[in-house]
Amino acid sequence: MARRKKNRKKIDGFVFPTPVAGLIILGAIVGIAYLWLGSCAEALGGQIKELEVEQAKLQKRFQNEQYKWTRLKAPRNIEESLAKYGIAMVWPRRDQVVWLADAGLNEFDPAPRRSGAAQPERYARVRRSEQHE
Repeated sequence: MARRKKNRKKIDGFVFPTPVAGLIILGAIVGIAYLWLGSCAEALGGQIKELEVEQAKLQKRFQNEQYKWTRLKAPRNIEESLAKYGIAMVWPRRDQVVWLADAGLNEFDPAPRRSGAAQPERYARVRRSEQHE
């Protein structure tokens, strides 16, 4: 029979412990994940800044257009526009004006609200003044 070597389990060289290698790999994964999340957050921050700048520009443009529209619908400007295009119009008399009463309509809901079944629904009502006409 052959002789067995007594020093068979002896390994020459440096042995690195497995738990330490696992901790190093875990630390590297956590570090890479942290860097990736940081870069995503920076990219989103840049996009938010761009959108905020665009929102400010659009808000300013909206206010300018709203100001222009307010100026255009002023009575003096309407009269000037009518004169410019040669349209002969006069303001209505008091008996020609129809006043619309609140029929319980919601701005977003075109169907009228029914407060009571006994009352008929009204959409418009003519209110005429009898004062010195």
